[in-house]
Amino acid sequence: MNWFLQCTECGKQFPLEPGRYLCDVCSAQQKPDRPLRGILECRWEAPSAHEKFGGSELNGEPGSKLEAGQRRSVDGPGTPDSPSYSCGGPGSHSCGDQHRHVPAWEQWLPVDSRFFPPIPVGHTPLWEPMRLRELTDIPNLFIKDDTCEPSGSFKDRASFLVAAFALERGIKEIALASTGNAASSMAAVGAASHINIRVFLPKKAPIAKRIQVLQYGAALTEIDGTYDVAFEASLAYSRETGVLSRNTAYNPLTIEGKKTVSFEIASQLAELGKRADHIFVPVGDGVILAGLYKGFEDLLRLGTLERMPVIWACQAEGSSAIARAWSLLQEKGVIQPDSVPHASYSKSGDGRHLGDKRYAYTTAREVFTPESFSSPQPSSTIADSISVDVPRNGYHALGKLSAYGGMPVAVNDREILLAQRELASHSGLFAEPSSSAAWAGFRKVLNEQAEASNPAAASYLPRIRRDDTVVILITGSGLKDTASALKALELS
Repeated sequence: MNWFLQCTECGKQFPLEPGRYLCDVCSAQQKPDRPLRGILECRWEAPSAHEKFGGSELNGEPGSKLEAGQRRSVDGPGTPDSPSYSCGGPGSHSCGDQHRHVPAWEQWLPVDSRFFPPIPVGHTPLWEPMRLRELTDIPNLFIKDDTCEPSGSFKDRASFLVAAFALERGIKEIALASTGNAASSMAAVGAASHINIRVFLPKKAPIAKRIQVLQYGAALTEIDGTYDVAFEASLAYSRETGVLSRNTAYNPLTIEGKKTVSFEIASQLAELGKRADHIFVPVGDGVILAGLYKGFEDLLRLGTLERMPVIWACQAEGSSAIARAWSLLQEKGVIQPDSVPHASYSKSGDGRHLGDKRYAYTTAREVFTPESFSSPQPSSTIADSISVDVPRNGYHALGKLSAYGGMPVAVNDREILLAQRELASHSGLFAEPSSSAAWAGFRKVLNEQAEASNPAAASYLPRIRRDDTVVILITGSGLKDTASALKALELS
């Protein structure tokens, strides 16, 4: 199987190699204080895969083709011919009576598994929260719990792959900016991998995350300013020294590493004879959102899924640039939700949702316009992990939401803190505020759906039916920010 990088805007392809972060053509259109242009995704090509994947065609990628010699070939346990891919092998599960099989994600990453760091990342539990099901009257409600990753954060998935790439290429140092979780995550994985880590972190980051960074042995540079200032400082350091940047969205491997959660959700639900209808995810930069979409896109290409779930991008109102951009594009008629098929409740779809020969990676090109994002607004939210002025993956995230019928939902800090307490007291899972935004978003959608005085007026919105399968993605432990939890306990 051949791996390469492809621009999500123009489709141009590049070799997967150190120092390649963005598309040369599209990134040249970058404007100050706007999301990154020319985001690259890791993509794969299996020329003879038509018969191996039950008839799914894996060609049809847009853009120019690289010479075969420029692409990186991956062999071994990740190939379709391996025993672990076949029916009944490790990591393969049937989905009810559809007999579709979900391969383990280790088979579908662009780094040889021999270079995976010796730290147990991924394969986190999918909870069946009885009391929350009763509270919401959604019997097929699940929680995907990534608080039990080694550093207590979902970000370990991206750090794991970035470190694996560094080990494979003999790279000794990685630099990054973070609001806290990516920093502590990369520091933890770096410690296990014997890779030097330099972190650029705002001084206002929660103390627990700064302690983690230092305990793991990373070099910490504290920044007087926001995450956006730290991001630029980190890029300047990487350009000056030539070290590998792990900056979210900027490094394509951060999206690719996060897709592993989609494989796990699909596999765990398949064991129960179910598939996801709705997924609620906390969103700041939009990279976790893009990773979810990328994983499900891969599964569509493999023919293991028939359609894309509706993904809800949950943002804090005080840091909701993606939700605001969505509303702006709706007003301008660029995004027209009433024309977007929601296969999850219409029980029908088209080539964008089906894993058949019509399927190809999809991004709405029209969202890459200067007016998609206005001048940044200073962020102010208790949910520090999703607090950004400029969402670096903003254009790409908007494109995915538009292409697949996803929806943004914004919640205020009070709703987040109430959700944090409700989630903990009814399930036993203590999530940090950013993760709790996903639960708050779910509760808000349910309440608004129940209170809608004119359902026909909102018929274009994806509706959550009682028998739908809903997954809440919890990305970080509440122990990372206990100061916020104290505020929640004072709420009446």
